[in-house]
Amino acid sequence: MRASKSKMKQVKVLLSECTFENEPDLLRSTLKAGLIARASAIYRVSEIGVYKSGRGRRCSKLGELLRLLLDYMVVPPYLKKEVFKQKRELKHVGLLPPLQIQPHLVSETPMRGEVRGALVAEVSGSRAVLDVGLSGPVIADLPEGVSVRKGSIIYVRVKSSKPLRVEVLTEECSKDVGSTYCGYTTRVIDSLEGYLKEARKTAYVIGTSRWGKPVWENIEVLSEKMARAEGVVLVFGEPYRGIYDIAKDLKFDIESVLDDVFNFVPEQATKTVRVEEALPVVLQTIRLVETWRT
Repeated sequence: MRASKSKMKQVKVLLSECTFENEPDLLRSTLKAGLIARASAIYRVSEIGVYKSGRGRRCSKLGELLRLLLDYMVVPPYLKKEVFKQKRELKHVGLLPPLQIQPHLVSETPMRGEVRGALVAEVSGSRAVLDVGLSGPVIADLPEGVSVRKGSIIYVRVKSSKPLRVEVLTEECSKDVGSTYCGYTTRVIDSLEGYLKEARKTAYVIGTSRWGKPVWENIEVLSEKMARAEGVVLVFGEPYRGIYDIAKDLKFDIESVLDDVFNFVPEQATKTVRVEEALPVVLQTIRLVETWRT
């Protein structure tokens, strides 16, 4: 199925740092990260936030692993070796499915108009030296107001192949290129409560829980609130605690920082729905309602 070319709202996903705590080993954690990354890319998630849930050092380390694996998947294949050095945590990445988003699907010979990932090798004033996965670096002018850091990944559009000239887009390609989706970014969220309070100023913030209102009975509400918001933020729980228990342990009222809490799985027949199972269900609902609304 071809990706839609319509302008879609930005969707951000919040996952607990304890997302891997029910996985017995690195292999299972790696495979779970692959499912999360694929679902996020399919439905054009713009950002995945890994929030601290107050469970101590073990979950903190698991959160670092989750972010590392998600970052690994979203970096274009032709830049992975330059960005990621050999690490024990990446032992099983060869088993991960490719994302196959547009900047990953480029030709060996650059073609005019294609969008490529670029590793910033050097920055000098308003110009940057970029590694775009070819035999040599390319120098590009930075648009006014755009600043980049050495070692960061940005996105460029090829303006000509001979000689090779590229146009820098932005660090957040999905905001700047219309129908071109360049993948998600990741971030650490130190305070879940603080983040959600700030997010509600512009976004529609939704918690996911089997104890929430049935989304299938509130499609009009979902559609109307999405239409008024600049974007959508989706909050997920963790293997052994839902969002209500997490907030209780962090000593804040979850409903006070959310616009709605919905159950997205009618007649759930299993005791729990794992985050990697819930994620595509929730994202599909959001995108279907958005498409239906437009």
